[in-house]
Amino acid sequence: MRVLARIDLKGCPEGPIFRPDVPVRTVERKYFAGWENPLGRGASQWSVLYDEGRAVLAQCSNSTGTFDQCLVTGDFLWADYSVEARIRQIPGIAIGHSPDLEFEPTFNSGRRYPVYESGLVARLRDVRHYYFYGIREWSKLVLYRRSDLEFVDLAAVDFPCDPRRYYHLKMEVQGKRIACYVDGELAFEVQDDAYPTGKAGIRSCAECRYDEVRVTSSEQAYGFYIARRKAEEEELEKLKERYPKPVLWREIGMGAYGSRSLKFGRIGGAPGIFVAQAGDSGVTCLTLLNPEGEIIWQRGEPDPSSSGAAEFQVGDIDGDGADLSLIHM
Repeated sequence: MRVLARIDLKGCPEGPIFRPDVPVRTVERKYFAGWENPLGRGASQWSVLYDEGRAVLAQCSNSTGTFDQCLVTGDFLWADYSVEARIRQIPGIAIGHSPDLEFEPTFNSGRRYPVYESGLVARLRDVRHYYFYGIREWSKLVLYRRSDLEFVDLAAVDFPCDPRRYYHLKMEVQGKRIACYVDGELAFEVQDDAYPTGKAGIRSCAECRYDEVRVTSSEQAYGFYIARRKAEEEELEKLKERYPKPVLWREIGMGAYGSRSLKFGRIGGAPGIFVAQAGDSGVTCLTLLNPEGEIIWQRGEPDPSSSGAAEFQVGDIDGDGADLSLIHM
């Protein structure tokens, strides 16, 4: 057996992770190397906290609803493998429920998903195409195939879930066969060939905890993957030979501007680079550079220690197709 990926949180500090507003990724690089948050368009609700004396990965709500969260790893060419984890699904939206509480599940009917779910994903092509196996509400184990907004249940069994304990879930994909296990026992097995390859990971739209997440394959399956990857890279190199190669023309140092936003446009028919910085009082510095990195004009003083990037757009206000104006947002 070969371990393709895992999440080992031994020694990991508590706190939020994969936050799009925090550029420093020290914890993610050390404990989540090879994993990505493809639903990072908004505030991440992933956190590391301690449960039963162990560091675990938590999907934590921070408002009146629980939002869809996902972490994935691997290659789109992965075909036959297993993804598994210990999962504890917790009703409600509060963090830190006492294990002695009487749980009363509440559901968010406003979501496009029918119920709260936590589980595993396999053969993920993108965040709208994958297989999901996991706990639905606190009463079923389900396997479904998602294609855009179509959710096709492939299998389901009644499964009274105790929110005070962890369950070991495992999904094996091999050819058309998809086998799903809970605590080492086969829950169901189906045949489906809609997605022959794809990434692996975890996905949840409920308050939950994950532990011992890992992806494994047989040595034979891994060998087939390496062969597919090599053939893909060789084909890509052949395609690259058909097109001109990019050549570095110029490097422009941006260190003086600290954290900033960049936009490219044309002013008076000539190309330009717009640089904006922001502070507590809004936009603090606006600069227009030419392609050589020389300042054409500047308003304010750049701050190398600035941690604010201004939001702005460049637009053609008068519709002449050339002159663009700076619009601050």
